[in-house]
Amino acid sequence: MKELLINFFKDEDGLETVEMVIILVVIVGLAFSFRKSLTKWYNDQIAQINNTDKGLPSVTEAK
Repeated sequence: MKELLINFFKDEDGLETVEMVIILVVIVGLAFSFRKSLTKWYNDQIAQINNTDKGLPSVTEAK
């Protein structure tokens, strides 16, 4: 078993797998940390579309 673990960590494919798992964990962690703000933004956009006459947000001129 010990030899299997040593070979796994020496093998470059093993390191690539570990790197991919770490990257995936970071991406999922970021998605969960921004979940509330992204959901709020999405719901605000849908509400804005639903509150306009033609279903599209209106553009107002800056003063």
